[in-house]
Amino acid sequence: MDEVESTLRRWNIEEYTVLKENIQGSPRRVIDRYLIKSDRKYILERIDPRKRMKKMKEAELMELLKSHNLPVLRYMKNSEDSYFSVINGHLWMLREYADGVDLKRPEYIHDRMKGSLAAQFLIDMRKIEIDMDFDIFSLKHFIEGQRRVISRRYPKIDEKLKDIYLVLKEFMGNYDKLPLSFNHGDFHPLNIIWGKERIVAVIDWEFMGLKPELYDAANMVGCVGIENPDALEGEMVREFISILKNKGGFSEVSWRFFPELVLALRFAWLREWISQKDDEMIEMEIYYMQKILKDLKFYKIQ
Repeated sequence: MDEVESTLRRWNIEEYTVLKENIQGSPRRVIDRYLIKSDRKYILERIDPRKRMKKMKEAELMELLKSHNLPVLRYMKNSEDSYFSVINGHLWMLREYADGVDLKRPEYIHDRMKGSLAAQFLIDMRKIEIDMDFDIFSLKHFIEGQRRVISRRYPKIDEKLKDIYLVLKEFMGNYDKLPLSFNHGDFHPLNIIWGKERIVAVIDWEFMGLKPELYDAANMVGCVGIENPDALEGEMVREFISILKNKGGFSEVSWRFFPELVLALRFAWLREWISQKDDEMIEMEIYYMQKILKDLKFYKIQ
């Protein structure tokens, strides 16, 4: 704890309490983190030094989005006007913290307001000129790589995915025609701090970058859908898609392949469960992918 004290002094925080509350967001994105209460609440994060440049870009992006009144949490500069402090060879950052209300699962799938708020966030972010260099993530190349690994190491899983590969063939062939734009990269209900009637903050920007323009929308729909068999037809998803369709300004070709994009993005989650050797989640994910496959016509945007 002496290191925490020394680190906080770099931000001129002398009196504080370390709270034991749960912190929303993935703990695996940092080496260590603490919820600090001083004049207000902050999150103190120990960062992998290899991620320094990426975290710098994230901090700059949060400043930009905040300047346009988007609900995000800023990183704080220390007394040396830097986002980073190095203590005992460890890299630390301090960011804002926000309290929210609990997300009622799975009841929220019928909440039209949440669908509206999530859609409006994406529309508002889309209006901002983000003049920063980002890597371009190719979901097509990712799936091709995963298919090679799965076929070689997990033939039983590969067998269950054959129909999905077949359905995605046209999508993969047209993937490079999909317009790119900046995306959060992991936009789903648990990466939103919700207020009663507003979004308090969107968090966990580690996977931000240039992706197909409807990437965030597809990830949101896919993540809501796995909550409950009825979720993909629920009020949240319907309102979310309706607003994006009518006000988002997304291209026709993006909407044409939107259902396939929802399905394709599940390969990222499948890789997660395989890496964790979580057999139960692997089976659930494959079942969910097959459900999307069976109902693909329903998910087509009219």
